[in-house]
Amino acid sequence: MSKTILLATSVVTIVVLFHSPASAFAGSSALTGTWKAQETKQQKDARLRAVKAATAKLSFFVRGRARSKLTKATTPVSRIMIAIEGGRVTLGSVTLKLDATPVEVKGKRGKAKLSAKLSGSQLIVAARTSKATRTTTYRAKGSQLIVDVSMKSAKLGAPLRYQVTYTRSR
Repeated sequence: MSKTILLATSVVTIVVLFHSPASAFAGSSALTGTWKAQETKQQKDARLRAVKAATAKLSFFVRGRARSKLTKATTPVSRIMIAIEGGRVTLGSVTLKLDATPVEVKGKRGKAKLSAKLSGSQLIVAARTSKATRTTTYRAKGSQLIVDVSMKSAKLGAPLRYQVTYTRSR
């Protein structure tokens, strides 16, 4: 359970951690740019409560370890770089078509399929493994980037949902 969710989380984290020059991100979308994490205390508390709720029905013997891993896996990355241009989105060093075509990526913990699509002004990125799904929705709100995350796995008692705010870097 934890390895699968961590894989999907790791893949998305890897995607947004690699930095490219800002000049590579010329585009007209309000989402395009470099964003810095500004998780509020309320968001952090809500994220930790979501981890606790999602793992509440797990066996006592695995619950603590699962919570620890999920807490680490859901901790926001410090920066996100997004470029949307010409039917494609670049998140850090990974470029995806905006038609929801899945692309297989490999990481230290295995394989996942990433896909992206635009829904109105929102960017929706899905990371899927054989056992879990992580859907991340990005939406610009003025100088803020609101990131909503939903993680689902048959081994979790409930979907894990949380939100993080980022601000545009200058």
